[in-house]
Amino acid sequence: MRKATFTLVTLGLVTLVVVIARNAALETPGRAVRDEWPGGLGPLDSVEERYPARARTEAADELLRIAAAAGMSRETQRQGEADPVRDYVTAQMERDDRLIDPPSPELHAFLESHRETISTARRHLLEAEEIAWEVEIERGASAPVLDLIASMGLSRLLTASALVAARDGSAAAWNDLHAAWKVARSLWDHPELVSRLVALAISRQVTAASRQMPLPAPAWFDEVRYLDYRERMGSAMQVSTWQMWRSFEEQKQDSRLHGSWLTRIADILWRDPLGSVVIADSIEHQRETVRILMATRNCASDGATMVRERTDAAAWWNPTADMPMPNLIGAWQRLFRFRVELELAEHALGLRSGSASDCADAEWIAFDGGVRLSRDIPPSVPGHTAVPLVFRR
Repeated sequence: MRKATFTLVTLGLVTLVVVIARNAALETPGRAVRDEWPGGLGPLDSVEERYPARARTEAADELLRIAAAAGMSRETQRQGEADPVRDYVTAQMERDDRLIDPPSPELHAFLESHRETISTARRHLLEAEEIAWEVEIERGASAPVLDLIASMGLSRLLTASALVAARDGSAAAWNDLHAAWKVARSLWDHPELVSRLVALAISRQVTAASRQMPLPAPAWFDEVRYLDYRERMGSAMQVSTWQMWRSFEEQKQDSRLHGSWLTRIADILWRDPLGSVVIADSIEHQRETVRILMATRNCASDGATMVRERTDAAAWWNPTADMPMPNLIGAWQRLFRFRVELELAEHALGLRSGSASDCADAEWIAFDGGVRLSRDIPPSVPGHTAVPLVFRR
């Protein structure tokens, strides 16, 4: 009798411990999503409220029609063809002075054949009330994919037109560049990471081209200078983390509704508690990564070292925590370098002087006829376009 009683008490205590541990595990994501993120981003469970679903505006629809008519949309772009616009813009980005190359015969012919497109796009971008893209973050990977090919193609075309106009001494060149920036600005306002990476690519083109524009810089260029790019990149990572958490919660719910009784028992006993601990750890790992990146002031940060450090910081039992690290840190490296490229443009435009830099690991050095950064910052991806960190007036 005593043995049976002891056995029952032991089983009861074990069951109690298991239930307490299970409930504690299930509560960990709830605590994780309520923690504040750095940079004033708020807690994870506020993401959906901050980025409610919305439809694409009529002005955005019209921009896509303009791009499609010019053969620059996802559906109309022809693969494998030479791209004189891209080649020209890239070559000017890689210059270290105010000079602008003459357009090649191929580019000249292309710009002439697209003169109406350029004029229509410029007018629309500068006069439209709001260009905003559809947002459905709750759908995650199944959300509508923005036509980023159209955005990139049109902005590059407008940048090339601005450079050719500036070469001819036309102050109207700034209008084309302003229109290109408007495309980037609409993507900076879209919450998903891929949109903001394309926005960063367009912003780099606009900033590099501004070095060769006629002086003085117009007032609208202050928006390029003062946009909080770190906040934009950090919030995009937060949205990605929210989508990961939301997907986990939906999978749990689907399993409860449609799984077999064996599946439901497995969920109750171990899959839900284990999954909850893993997702909570992944959320915290991403939050801490964003905190570190937003606080970083070294513009020449070594990507491989940062990836290794964040990988080492991940829990050994959570293989999913550091899966996106190389791509995410590579994106931040491009952002850090862009900050320097923007400072260089400010020097070229007479909007900045002296040696001070926002980078803690570099300063500007004036020399006879120009300015250069005190150190080299290679592109995050070898072979990618690298704006020289020197400018010769």
